[in-house]
Amino acid sequence: MDASVAVAFKAAVTREIFATNDRVTLRFIDAGEIFPAERLALARNDEHFDVDPLAEGGRGLRLILRAVDYFNVETGAGENVTTLIEALPDTRLSHATDDRCG
Repeated sequence: MDASVAVAFKAAVTREIFATNDRVTLRFIDAGEIFPAERLALARNDEHFDVDPLAEGGRGLRLILRAVDYFNVETGAGENVTTLIEALPDTRLSHATDDRCG
């Protein structure tokens, strides 16, 4: 076996998490391969976004778009900046089973 086996380089990823009273924001910054904007546009604009059932990938974007309130990828200066935002439920809402409701 050849001792000079190539190892794939993984770009370092910076992770940021911000939380406020009404939302949680996750931001990932990497210098990896540029994310193709047309893939995100296709996933956003096609509600059915059918993927070949035998394909090894291609389902992740639709799953992400359905799971969070905001998802975006921006590229520039050799970086991908991926932002995900999830709104938190309004804890001030009263429900019909709540004592405080008339």
